[in-house]
Amino acid sequence: MKYEILPICWIALLSIGNLNLQAQGEVPDWDMETFLDSAPPNQLYMAAAKYKNTDGTPYFYDGFLYGTIHTKSEHSIPNVGFKYNIFDDIIEYEDDKGRKVNLLPVQLIGFSFMDPASGSTLEFRNGYNIYQKGLNELSFFELLFEGKKVQAIRHYDKDLLSGGAAMNVPGANTGEQTKRFTKEKVVYFLVVGEQATEVKLRRKSIIRAFPGLEEKVKQYMKQEKVTGTSPEDLVKVARFVEGV
Repeated sequence: MKYEILPICWIALLSIGNLNLQAQGEVPDWDMETFLDSAPPNQLYMAAAKYKNTDGTPYFYDGFLYGTIHTKSEHSIPNVGFKYNIFDDIIEYEDDKGRKVNLLPVQLIGFSFMDPASGSTLEFRNGYNIYQKGLNELSFFELLFEGKKVQAIRHYDKDLLSGGAAMNVPGANTGEQTKRFTKEKVVYFLVVGEQATEVKLRRKSIIRAFPGLEEKVKQYMKQEKVTGTSPEDLVKVARFVEGV
């Protein structure tokens, strides 16, 4: 794990639930205080990531995002303001009393929010069987397309690089080393059944993700002039394969 946690007790890892983000009819919505207050002591994470002498940001968006959080117990918590830390892959929440809490992926199955840049709603989930590049079943992925056979997803991340002596960092001491966050990195996957394949936004890479359907996908992309160079193209191909 990349985050620094100041636990109030030992952390108990929980088993991963299913990916259904729709709370069952008999499970009512919660508010965040109910969620925090209901957690047993060994499931509380009263901490916030700290980055000393660091330039840049670990967040998907510097300001607060507003959306819905989905818990392992299948409760939905609507109208929550939070920050999505893509470096640590965690949700950071602060209540009106100034209490800061890291909502670790083990507590959640997903969340959604309105993207301030596009105005569209983005949905994130974990629980995928992807074990590469530091990813695992707790990693969050944005859901670009969801069908019964095919899903198109992407994961966001950042690196934290060491730099020279700290400059223009409030409170930095002379000679201390500063670090900086890189621009966000994005990796795409196509999930067919239980098989997840990393793909580049390139025509050949996308075609290879569908063994046994390569020729049909190739013909579709040619006829529809789908170049495969954008996330939208990835969704178009996933939607096509879903209907085959």
